[in-house]
Amino acid sequence: MGECHNRTDPVAGAGGEPLMARSHAAADGRDDKAADRDDTADRRDDSARGRDDTAIRRDSDAAARDTLANRRLHDLTDDLRDAREQIIGGFARVENTTIDPLNWPDLPLSTLARLQAYVADQRQLAGRARESVTVLFDRLSADLHEARVNRLEAAADRLASSGDRNRSAGDRLDSGRDRSASAADREQSAIEREQVDPRDLPPDHGGGRDPDSREHPGRTSSLPTEQTLDTSRRRILDSRDRIERARHPGTPSPSTDVPPQEVQD
Repeated sequence: MGECHNRTDPVAGAGGEPLMARSHAAADGRDDKAADRDDTADRRDDSARGRDDTAIRRDSDAAARDTLANRRLHDLTDDLRDAREQIIGGFARVENTTIDPLNWPDLPLSTLARLQAYVADQRQLAGRARESVTVLFDRLSADLHEARVNRLEAAADRLASSGDRNRSAGDRLDSGRDRSASAADREQSAIEREQVDPRDLPPDHGGGRDPDSREHPGRTSSLPTEQTLDTSRRRILDSRDRIERARHPGTPSPSTDVPPQEVQD
């Protein structure tokens, strides 16, 4: 009868790489991933603070624009009052100046002519006043339009600052999720580091020897070591499954069964 040997190394994987070395490498990778997520969370916090500062500046600019607009509106009110007085005074002079020769029969024709010339001069003054009032109203209209535009821009800045606050709040939520995910990665890496190294197991003194070893003295049992490795693999897969389901709710739980190692005689 040929000599039987267990060809599967309980300490090494299928590729010959030590199992614990791979486990530690995966844990280190998760630590690096957690550190990257922490960095991303910090950058999002910085971005949120920058948006808050921008929102404060926009609010301050909006308040300054409101103050300027109110001052201009007050000045425009005074200008409109002055313009009203000019318009009323000019038209009053025209309206109150009437020359009817029948009402002035005793006036010589030369005097009546001078009076008519005076009325004509008043009409010219009214025309010039009308032109100046038109220019004044055009300027006031332009200033009023500018004041309204400033108010609209102030309102737009308030909307933009509100949007910045909403986006910064979203960044804070995202950074919180990143920190939670990085904490989960660290927890997973700690779990993988805590797995039992088969080389640290106590030596088998025969209590766990395979019954077939009595017939085959050269064949020693690796059952306790295989069971420990199987339990370690299950713990790793179960912890990864829990983290994956926590990140993606509704994902069906994959089977965590680890196929037993093949023992070839």
